[in-house]
Amino acid sequence: LVATTTESSTLTVGGGLSGNFDLTGTAAEPVMAGAFSMVDGQFGAFRVPQMESSLTYADHRLKGSLALRRLGEHLLDLDLDLPLDLALSAVVARRLDGPLSIRGVADSVDLAIAEVLTPQVRRASGRFDADVGISGTWTRPELAGAVTITDGAMSLPSVGARYERMSGRLVLVGDTIRVDTLSLESRPLVAKGDPGAATVGGYVRLEQLARPVLSLHLATREFHLMDVRSFLSATVTGDLDLTGPVVGATLTGRGTMTRGVLYFADLVTKQVVNLQDTLFR
Repeated sequence: LVATTTESSTLTVGGGLSGNFDLTGTAAEPVMAGAFSMVDGQFGAFRVPQMESSLTYADHRLKGSLALRRLGEHLLDLDLDLPLDLALSAVVARRLDGPLSIRGVADSVDLAIAEVLTPQVRRASGRFDADVGISGTWTRPELAGAVTITDGAMSLPSVGARYERMSGRLVLVGDTIRVDTLSLESRPLVAKGDPGAATVGGYVRLEQLARPVLSLHLATREFHLMDVRSFLSATVTGDLDLTGPVVGATLTGRGTMTRGVLYFADLVTKQVVNLQDTLFR
């Protein structure tokens, strides 16, 4: 077992890992091949009895697969085939013109996996199912499939809130991810209080695969937005629209802060917001 520690958390990692990786060719035209497997893997609260992955790279194509299994059942299968330039030297562009293919299938995967992906999430639970595919090119992606979240829950210590009863369905069509339904309840992480609620609707359009544009409507009722001691505690009710690119989106609408506390003294004497933190950005 290995424990890795950050400023705010400790993540326990365990399991048996084996694999191999080969690198041949030249710096300008490398050839790669690898295969890895893990048995009895543990990443915090998320446990996977068996994980297998493989990858190959040649002729500017990266191909790979990842499979998570439990008791012989397939929890998650991911396959990809991408046009990339992975030269071991500087190049003009890493993403190349050409067809791409990404396919992911998840069957009742534990949302505790979110704790592995980001240290911002704690005590995650619930399930998600997915059958999604991405084809086309980097500049003109074509999406298909759906993602369903059932009875999800997670805590975000950085904002002092816990979200529960998360459920929703996302549908992928063409260049658009449509939010059919998405609802959740919130409560303060430490203080006691009745839960608030929020619903989200709208869509996310991919102008390019790595350039999403938002068009989302958020309706909140006594929603616990934040509860950070010596900074801000706020509960809000309102209707808001979030539009534009993810970085630089515009928030409009109307709302009421039904309860809140703002600590002015600490705002004057301390640097309480790190503008480089992607959470606040």
